Order: sequence, then C-alpha cells, then structure tokens
Amino acid sequence: MFQYESEGARRTLRQLNARTVQDLAVANAFFKPGPATGGLADAFVQRYRGAAPVRFLHPALEPILAPMMGVLLFQEQILRVAVEVAGLSWEQAGYLRRGMSKMDAAEMAPLQQAFEQGCQRQPPDGPGFTPQQAHQLWEQVAVFSGYGFNQGHATAYADVSYRSA
Repeated sequence: MFQYESEGARRTLRQLNARTVQDLAVANAFFKPGPATGGLADAFVQRYRGAAPVRFLHPALEPILAPMMGVLLFQEQILRVAVEVAGLSWEQAGYLRRGMSKMDAAEMAPLQQAFEQGCQRQPPDGPGFTPQQAHQLWEQVAVFSGYGFNQGHATAYADVSYRSA
C-alpha cells in the first residue's frame, strides 16, 4: 500500500477514478521519475477521462501508445518505439533499457543520434518524423533515464496493493 500513500498518488487515483488493477498500475507508474519528470500524468488523466483528445506525436506511434492514451509510460513501450519506429536493433534497445534500469542518462545518450535519424527515415507506409518530432520523441524517451517501471512490475505491485487494501 505504501506505493499509493503519498498525496500525489492519492490525488491521481481520485482523478482517474481508479477501479481496476490496471488503473492502479498506471497510477503507480506515473510516480516513477521518468514519467513524473516528463509531465505526462496530467495528459493521461485528461485523455482517460475524455476531457482531452488522444493525440499522437506521429501516426507511427499509435499502435504502440494507443493503450496508454498516446502517453509513454512503461519501459516496454520505449523498447518498441526504439525498434519499430526508430529502427534500432534489439541490442541497442537493450542499452536504452539498461540506462533506464540503472538511472544512467550517460548510457542512453550515445543512442540519441541513431534514434532521431531512424525516426526521420521514410517508412513504407507514410512520412517519417520531422527533425523536431524526432527530437521531441527522444526527449520523452530520455526522461526515462530517471527510471521508469516496466508494465509487469507496475501490474504486480498494483495487484499486491489491491489485495492488501
């Protein structure tokens, strides 16, 4: 239960009108430094409640970010974006994951150029990212060097918290 005792966590749970273990997992993930630093909690809450439209920085992100209302929240999303959108190898995506897990921005930084250039390449099904969009997406990914949950951990903690309550 300690995961949900802070005033910010309780406020988010009320705003979400959390009803499911998945709602608890989302709220739990928002209070890790990566998503919290990125300021994405408010956007998610507004979109979740229907008060704001779900938007995507680029259409290529929709298949990955649609379940989370267009918001980067979990490590798995970052890995998918790195491989499926930026065209990085799984080995390179592993370096991103390791940087997120170790809270080490220096480990993630060498991948910035490859990530941004990969986003700008012309995919077969539409236009690539503009340089500004690619950089903005990298900035959203880079905040996860402050640590972000993977979805399995967030969900497991949420389930234990729910049962404990």
